[in-house]
Amino acid sequence: MKKCGMNNELTPRLLEKWNDEVEIMRRINHENVVKALATPSQLEPKAGEPAPLVMEYCAGGDLRNVS
Repeated sequence: MKKCGMNNELTPRLLEKWNDEVEIMRRINHENVVKALATPSQLEPKAGEPAPLVMEYCAGGDLRNVS
């Protein structure tokens, strides 16, 4: 799960951009892209909070570790 870490510093525009990113990730369906999953009800954000980005698990770490 990925959360926007700037909760206290988000402007309305940054919140909109983050939520757009989450929505785009939920729509992408490609074998080479990690899939976004539905957010469990207990993790749903409150009004005005950024949505979490819940993704499938990928063994082996992230791309920052690939050289």
